[in-house]
Amino acid sequence: AFSVGGNLQLDGASGAPAVFKPFNAQSGNKDYCVESDTAGKWNEVACSSTRRYVCSAFRDTQSVLTDSQLVVTFPNTFITYSQAVTFCTNYGMHLTHTIPSAQTQVGGLTSRYTDMNSWVGNNDIASEGKWVYELTTRAANSLRWNVGEPNNAGDEDCGEIRTDGTMNDVPCGINRRETCSKFLFESRTTRRFVIIRSKDSSGKLVTCETVGLFSDPPQSAVENAPLGDFVKLLSKYPGSNGLAIMGATKNSYGKFVSDGTGKELTWFNWAAGEPNGANEKCLQLYTNGLWNDLPCDQNYSMRVC
Repeated sequence: AFSVGGNLQLDGASGAPAVFKPFNAQSGNKDYCVESDTAGKWNEVACSSTRRYVCSAFRDTQSVLTDSQLVVTFPNTFITYSQAVTFCTNYGMHLTHTIPSAQTQVGGLTSRYTDMNSWVGNNDIASEGKWVYELTTRAANSLRWNVGEPNNAGDEDCGEIRTDGTMNDVPCGINRRETCSKFLFESRTTRRFVIIRSKDSSGKLVTCETVGLFSDPPQSAVENAPLGDFVKLLSKYPGSNGLAIMGATKNSYGKFVSDGTGKELTWFNWAAGEPNGANEKCLQLYTNGLWNDLPCDQNYSMRVC
């Protein structure tokens, strides 16, 4: 079941009286929030219940769905780079994490209003010429720049995306629209985890590192708990084979080591009878959250970052 915005008195978005239908034939005087089952039927439940959630687009915005993110642009907001970072954070999102394969889609989104470019989450503020992702501070080496860019012509340390999808560096203090994003399958527990597809829409291989993320498996039950459900959902996408790889490899001593940190894993969630293969040196996450060891040459369609 999924939670939907609002309660039985007022709609959560507009504050107007809510009309929820069709309801399942259930009732409860202390159930004040609304969930939807997979058949589209709505039911009142306690607001303290744990559910997945359904998000809708903001009013007066435009949005696009890329390989791994929902990207939203706010046409009436013209602000500096630092203000854009705060603006997106306040909406529970992040200044768009610019994955190269999606740049054309994001640029096209900004062109739906005027020819003004938009902020995206890339900068070289800390070290000139070393561009990083705002979200993770990891190197952004694969961005698709406009011809002759970046050129730092006048202390240009922040990234904007042009309407043709190419990047340009500009001063951080000028005003631009902002594009805010949310990963489609993102969990925030003690750390942020994201499930991405292993290939983009063009069929090109995608790793956690190539999109500015980090390969490191969950290391507690709390971190691991939501991820199986995400794999289950993403398995329904066209082209998915249900195999999700996690960022760890078995070393010569038979120990699984994080690909991102180089440290041995100390927590595991093995399925019954696993691990069971001497030549199975990679980790798979099942849809029920349990782990399996598999050969690394398997055709994984998802990655846990």
